[in-house]
Amino acid sequence: MGSNFSMKTFYSLLITILTTGLWAQRTIVAELNTSVKTIDGHFSPGEWPKPFSEELLLRDGSKTEVYIEYDSTGLFLAFVNNLGSKVRFPEVNLDIANNKANAFDQDDWWFHVSATDCEYQGMYGNYDSCQFVRPNWLAAPNFTRAQNPDTVEVYIPWTTLSYTLDESDTLGIGLVSTNTFSQWDLWPAQASEKDPSTWGNLVFRGGGLGLSNAPSVQVEVYPNPFQDQFRLNTWPMEWGFLQIYNADGRLIKELLPVPDEEISLRAAKGLYTLKASNGNWSKRILMN
Repeated sequence: MGSNFSMKTFYSLLITILTTGLWAQRTIVAELNTSVKTIDGHFSPGEWPKPFSEELLLRDGSKTEVYIEYDSTGLFLAFVNNLGSKVRFPEVNLDIANNKANAFDQDDWWFHVSATDCEYQGMYGNYDSCQFVRPNWLAAPNFTRAQNPDTVEVYIPWTTLSYTLDESDTLGIGLVSTNTFSQWDLWPAQASEKDPSTWGNLVFRGGGLGLSNAPSVQVEVYPNPFQDQFRLNTWPMEWGFLQIYNADGRLIKELLPVPDEEISLRAAKGLYTLKASNGNWSKRILMN
């Protein structure tokens, strides 16, 4: 009986070790974004400071590194190496509920970057939405006859996904490198781009964003994304001035806002950061 018990114990430990290893191999740990990022396809020094990245293995043995970070506004990704030079385009699949369904459903998203940017909710490979610049997320650069980049950067706002970040969540994720007609290579290996049950897991490092300890005054910015103007629903006087920073971290505007009045921003399209001058609040917004 004692011998039988020890054998059961051995197999139980073996299964635990194997399943733990499989979980680790199929899990990406997203780091908290602490740097200023310019979504332009240039992998600048210090822009992606964290050492963690995931390797997307292509069938010819080459690799594309994928860096993934996040903050309270959205998900940041950088695909580095072996894209344009291999005639490959990056894709991101997200399973928001992480319900591991066998086929796309309404909580599953597909994002694609090639000559245009495309996304679709509830279906893989639906190109109906494609535009050179999509209004609700950012990717750069695009692929043209004159430009075949080997680095592509992507920013997907949580608002696009209708998702409220909870750092204790686990999302489903599949990374794809494809020429769109004959070759699809994925992370995790042997996953299927159309089958969320085969994708990996995206967990958050838990950067202490204080999401549960947010200021009691909830400042809403609308619309977001915006074009030339946006509004704030309120602005506590004790917060001081509203400061607007561009993607390079340069202060470009400072004002004392009046709730529900339009704030004009004459600037280039891209990602901007709003901050209270007393340091009590910040938010990123997308201009398109």
